[in-house]
Formats: sequence, structure tokens, C-alpha cells
Amino acid sequence: MRKIGTLEVEKHALRFWSYLKDKEISSSLEEEDNDSGWSIWISDEDKLDQAKSDFNEFILNPEDAKFSSSSPLTKKDLRHEKPSEFKTKGFKEYNLGKKWRKTDRSPGVFTLGLIIISFVVYLVSIFVPNIGIQSLLYIEGTALGSEYWRLITPIFVHHPIPLHLLCNMYWLYDLGSQIEKKKGSKFFITFVLLLAAVSNFANYLTLNEREVLFGMSGVVFGLFGYIWIKCKFDPAENFRLDSISTIIMFGFFIACFTGLMGNIANTAHATGLLLGIAWGYCSALRWNWGGR
Repeated sequence: MRKIGTLEVEKHALRFWSYLKDKEISSSLEEEDNDSGWSIWISDEDKLDQAKSDFNEFILNPEDAKFSSSSPLTKKDLRHEKPSEFKTKGFKEYNLGKKWRKTDRSPGVFTLGLIIISFVVYLVSIFVPNIGIQSLLYIEGTALGSEYWRLITPIFVHHPIPLHLLCNMYWLYDLGSQIEKKKGSKFFITFVLLLAAVSNFANYLTLNEREVLFGMSGVVFGLFGYIWIKCKFDPAENFRLDSISTIIMFGFFIACFTGLMGNIANTAHATGLLLGIAWGYCSALRWNWGGR
């Protein structure tokens, strides 16, 4: 849920809220603390741009006939409105966000699918090595011209040591589920495919004897970078990332470059992280500028 603005006059706030309801834009109206005005919240992110555009037009001329409603809402209607679990006080408070963090721990559908495929590939590679499943998923220069799917499939290949797979799957479950549920499946799949293709290809171009193909790490670091930036610059999204998790991720990222962790796809890590940070920052910047 996003806050698109605040109106100082109660009459105007109710008028615009009624207009949004008539336009079938799911929204909420909330009185600010200390009687400082009324904030407008939008539930459906697909209609955010439309709602913001209408809001900017409304504040220029609140009495415009365009904003008249066939069923005007009153302050009494607020008492019957069901509070949203995702409503927050923007950049200051996260009271209802805490409830979400405590209760919503189930994996997203596509996140779970990626986890299952990764485990299946790992088990097949360990127990049925004759199939050579990993060679079917790696990037091979001679095959890239026609087998473009190889840009994506290396994310399912992990080191025989199970810790590599387990760590990646834990972070995919935690970070991926958040993004899938808050941004939607379409966004999540698009983001994962982009992270996979870019980080895998960058790693392939710089591959040397100290690096291996490839694993989910590039995607995981991209998801982490996205959420880390969103928590800093767009906290109203209610992503969760505690300081310990942040230290662990950055600590592991740095440790991999020291060589102490063995053969690591460092280029994939770095590329995924930078891409995730860039996407998160652009998203936060777009929202913060758009809300002014």
C-alpha cells in the first residue's frame, strides 16, 4: 500500500476518496497525527500512476466537477473500513508492517518453483551423474547462438557440496518470496530472468580457473541488493532486512573475493548485486520524485 499524498481539509479528503472509490481504485483514507491532515493510500500498485495523476490534478482544483461522486463518502464510512495489514506511516513508523513480518513467511509460488528445480537438478547430478545434466545447463559459447536458454539455466547448477545449494535456497526463499508477494509474480519472474542472464553472461565472459559455473548466487545477490536499497530509500514498501542479514551478505560477498571460500563465481555475485542495487534505486527514486 502506497501513500500518494496528504490533504489538509477533511472535506477535500473525503471528496477525493469518494472519487477514487467511484473509479474502482482500491484506497484508504487515514487521519494524520496531531490533526495535520488526511493521507490517501492506494492498495493496487498497477493504478498508482493514475491515482497520483488524479491527485495532482485534484489539489489544483478540488471543486472541479470531474471529482464529483455519485455516492459521496462521509467520515462515518471510515469506521467501517477494514484496516489494511500493509498500511504504514511512510518513512516514520512500521507498526502494521511488524505484523506482516511475523505472519507472512510462506514462499511465493514461483520462488518455490525455483527452489524445487534447483534441488531436483542437484539430486540428479549427484545420484544420476551419467545423464550429464550440468553440461546441458552450462553456458557454452558454441551453443549460445541457438540455445539462448543457457543464459538462464546455470542458476540451477550448484557445487556438489550441499552447503552451496542450501545457502542459496535459504536466501532465495527469504528474499524472493518478499519480492514476489509485494511486487507480483510478473515482476519477480522478469527480475529473476534479467539477473540470471546478465550475471551468468558476465561471469562467462570473465571465467577463469578460480571461478565456476554458476549457481543461484548472482540472482540472490541481485534480490538482496534490490531489497537493501528499497529498505533505505523506499521503506514504505515494507520489505524486511535486518542488520545481521545485511552484514552476513556483504561479509560473504567480500570474503569470496579473498579466495578463502574456494572457487567462487565472483563476477556473477558482483554483477547481480550491482544490477539489483541499480534497479532498487531507480524504483525508489521514481516513486519519491513522483510523489512530490
